[in-house]
Order: sequence, then structure tokens, then C-alpha cells
Amino acid sequence: MSQSGLNSSGGSTPTILVLKYTYVDTTPYVVVATDAFLGVDSFGGAITIELPDAPATGRLFIINDINGGAATDNIIITTVSGTVDDPDAAEGTAFN
Repeated sequence: MSQSGLNSSGGSTPTILVLKYTYVDTTPYVVVATDAFLGVDSFGGAITIELPDAPATGRLFIINDINGGAATDNIIITTVSGTVDDPDAAEGTAFN
């Protein structure tokens, strides 16, 4: 994944963002501090991803259905305690 940004002299300089990749095929999977990009293989059954209850402000997680399995076996996003700021938008959300 790459991004473009402005350098201090005003010119455009490409920058590269390196993310730690984690393969996930067990449930529930509790996200750890070093996780950033989760490749989820739900082909054998639904997978629950439990995000931290209090991540750092601005923390980004990328959760990807790596083989199309979520079409039948959902990837469920929640938190360790099951509580999120906007439960209608995130808690127990299933992507397929």
C-alpha cells in the first residue's frame, strides 16, 4: 500500500506504509497491539474479530475477507467486552 504526500519543499514524494499482516482462521480472534491488517479466512465457519475496548485514538484496523468465505460464513466485528460507541454501526457487524 502506498500513499503520496507533500515533502517539506512542497514537492510530491511517494511514501510507503508498511502494515503487519496477520492471517486469521480461528474464532474468536482477539486483536493484539501489533495487529494492523487482518486477512480473515472464514471458509470453514464464521469468524468473530474482537477489537480492543480502548484502542489508541486514530488506530486503524484493516479486516479483509481473503477468500470470499464471508459470503456464507460471516466475519463478525465486535470488541472484547462487546461494547462500542455506536452499536448500530459496529457491534456485531457481519460482513458478507
